[in-house]
Amino acid sequence: MAMARVPRPALRLWALASILALQAAWIQVRPCAAKSQQASTLACDPFTETLCGASLISAESGNCIQLRVDDPDRPGGPRFRVKCWGWGGKGMNGIGPEDYTVDPEQQWTGTWNNRGDEPNEMGDSLPFVDFDFDHDGHGPGSVQLSRTGSNVCAIDGATRELKCFGDPYELGQLGGSCRVSQCHGGPSCASCCCLGSKMNAVNLGTNQRAVQVAAGGFMTCVIVEDRVTLARGLKCFGRGGYLGLGHNDDRGDNGGEMGDALPFVDLGTGRHPVQIAAGHSHVCAVLDDGSVKCF
Repeated sequence: MAMARVPRPALRLWALASILALQAAWIQVRPCAAKSQQASTLACDPFTETLCGASLISAESGNCIQLRVDDPDRPGGPRFRVKCWGWGGKGMNGIGPEDYTVDPEQQWTGTWNNRGDEPNEMGDSLPFVDFDFDHDGHGPGSVQLSRTGSNVCAIDGATRELKCFGDPYELGQLGGSCRVSQCHGGPSCASCCCLGSKMNAVNLGTNQRAVQVAAGGFMTCVIVEDRVTLARGLKCFGRGGYLGLGHNDDRGDNGGEMGDALPFVDLGTGRHPVQIAAGHSHVCAVLDDGSVKCF
């Protein structure tokens, strides 16, 4: 018995419909994946993806934003810089001595200026935080930003160094980086302020570079990667009892507590962190097997 033939126009229509269906499925997936990689600094891994992109962070009485700033007259590709505004106590906007009003009657006392509560304080009048990530215009700037308590931390996109500023309540959350509250004190303040080239990088240990940072209320935690072996781990410093180290000793408030002396958080045999987040008094980490651990 002869088999019925499908008319050529029908075959062509079916083939075209199949191609369009495949294209539609591909189009639906691709933008979603690309958007998720660029929209969240938390999900962005600067070692496997491009720069994490702009991000806005609000915490307690202030805000910080990481902005893309491209200057066609300067080489080096995209650059990301940080601005902060809100409550100015303890230098939390990272502006420095020019944001401290000296008491004319008592030269060594004064008031930190809030930003955003008066006219002409925002826009071009709001300076960028000077992390010294510029590298003569060739550096990408900050690759990731975090703020939860009274400190702000950022990772240098070129060197993968970690720098923090703010007021650590003497508990070591800055890891010896930059206590901006030292920036006040009269005309000589500019020489003692730790912003810019005076801001120290946090010592994370031999060959360790920062992958992701989470600044909490009492602690700062960092996913670090060995430059040689590429092994990853978690290190935390700040107030004891919040660091996942099994004791109540503060870390980062005294010399000799950082670097190789700062132990890794024990996340379990063979496990390493993929993502971290910090609240005011706790930290959670997503591990490579998909599990979550908090302390």
